[in-house]
Amino acid sequence: MSDLAQLVKSTLDAEAERAPDAPPWSPSYSLARSVGSAGNGGHRSRSIWLYATGIAAVAASVIGVLVVAGRDPAPVDAPATADDPNPPVDEPAPVVESLPAVWAPPGEEFPLEDLGPVESVGGDAVALAELTRQIGVVDHPPLTVYSSIGYVGEQSLVEWRCLSSGGGAGCSPVGFAGPDLSVTSSIDNRAAEFDLWTWSNVPTDADYVVYGDGPDARWQAPISGVAAFPNVDWFDSVAVAYDSAGVEVGRVDPSIVAASQDQYIESQPLAADLEREQATEVVEVMNAAAMSCLTDAGATFGSGTVGRLGDGDAGLDPDSVWAACVAAASSAVDEWMQANEIRFFDPTSESPEADEPFIDYGS
Repeated sequence: MSDLAQLVKSTLDAEAERAPDAPPWSPSYSLARSVGSAGNGGHRSRSIWLYATGIAAVAASVIGVLVVAGRDPAPVDAPATADDPNPPVDEPAPVVESLPAVWAPPGEEFPLEDLGPVESVGGDAVALAELTRQIGVVDHPPLTVYSSIGYVGEQSLVEWRCLSSGGGAGCSPVGFAGPDLSVTSSIDNRAAEFDLWTWSNVPTDADYVVYGDGPDARWQAPISGVAAFPNVDWFDSVAVAYDSAGVEVGRVDPSIVAASQDQYIESQPLAADLEREQATEVVEVMNAAAMSCLTDAGATFGSGTVGRLGDGDAGLDPDSVWAACVAAASSAVDEWMQANEIRFFDPTSESPEADEPFIDYGS
């Protein structure tokens, strides 16, 4: 054995005797993990570390050269000098993007359930099944929302958006500027233990509606533009519509309701001076034209007046079909009015001349 080898062996033996037992390395990116399993990593890491340290110490003391063995030490940033071609560069801290908070409406949920389209809406109202929806309400008979047409004694027909429950229905003109509100008569009709306050034209971009405030607040996700809650304050109720981020997109309160009622009264349309029998004929003409148009578009009717387009043409849009057939029915009514030379009058200042007027304006 050479003098150098003897010196290395003697130094290793001495270092091994003095070295304390080292704890196992962390298994994450450690030398012990790279050369052996986690199960024997503790002893193996200690032996490798001692061996590497001993050789480095002897080589440094005998040869005078720094030797790095076993693993790379953590880099140490040295101060930059004028002669250093690669001075250390401070790396920016990583940017951590936080996820946006999810907005939750206040109060207790009063959920609605989408029960799908219906085959009948009651009476002789013409409708398209694809544009109807039945809505389940907890502890209350379901609601049905649908689009239809009707005649109420004006110059032409009216396109309605209706909401019915238990056989009764309330309708408002499509495009009505104010909130479409109603309260059911469920208690009087013994249909439920509470009446429902309904908002039938909730803004289309609303994801939630909150009814009331404070500890009594309730919320729900509207279905087909309808929100419904157990009635508390009738038409003095306050309800707010929000999008998914909690931004207000619509509101109902007493001042808004009063303003919309005033606007409707001021925009009172002209009335048709019709006998009752004539009004019945107008309804028949209107419904026949609508059903004929829907049939031509591919809708099928069962025993009632609600048509269904079914699968049909993949490009067939129910809203477009319905709009075209409403226009066709309106033209049919207009032609009937002209053919029968019907007089129109302002009901706020004039009276009907018919012997048995369709609508009695209190004259």
